Amino acid sequence: LIELGVGYVDLMLLHWPSAGGGIANNDSDTNKSDGNNDYYTNNNDNMVEIDPNNRAKRLAAWNVLEHYYKMGWARSIGVS
Repeated sequence: LIELGVGYVDLMLLHWPSAGGGIANNDSDTNKSDGNNDYYTNNNDNMVEIDPNNRAKRLAAWNVLEHYYKMGWARSIGVS
C-alpha cells in the first residue's frame, strides 16, 4: 500500500483456478472430493490425489484476506 501511495485497495481478489494447480480441469465428472481430499481422474481413469494440503493453503490464504479486510486495507475481498 505504501508503494501504491494509498491507504487501502477497493478489491483484493485471490485467483485460485484449480485445486491441482492446473492439473485438474473443470469437468465435474473427473474432479472428485471425499470431503477431506480432492482428486482428479487421469487419462487412465485412475483417481489421483491433488495436493492434500491444498484445502489448508486455501483457508490460510482466505484468512489473510480477511485480516486485510478487518484492518481496512481492502474494502472488498473475494475468490475467483
